[in-house]
Amino acid sequence: MPCPPAHEAACSSAANVGVVLAVIEDPVPKHLKKYTLSSTTAGIAFVIPAWNTISMLIGGFLGWVFAKLHAQKAKRYSRAIAAAFIAGESHVAVLVAALMAANLLQAG
Repeated sequence: MPCPPAHEAACSSAANVGVVLAVIEDPVPKHLKKYTLSSTTAGIAFVIPAWNTISMLIGGFLGWVFAKLHAQKAKRYSRAIAAAFIAGESHVAVLVAALMAANLLQAG
């Protein structure tokens, strides 16, 4: 997808940052990996709407807090809870679309 002319500097900067993150991600020692920024995560954050990124930030923070408070439960249930929230959001989006299509819900 071509970059709009007014945004060429931002697009090239983002591409360069992505390349640098991808290159330095692998050689980082294992004990320092948790302090590095994933190039995949950064790329996704730049292309999805802000509300999705903010939701992921909040979810990640809540998961971190849960893991600090209940380490064993977090190890066992965190992925299942995250998957349930993702599926639940999708189901609500489908429900809202169906209600709007049936003229039972107005946008805005």
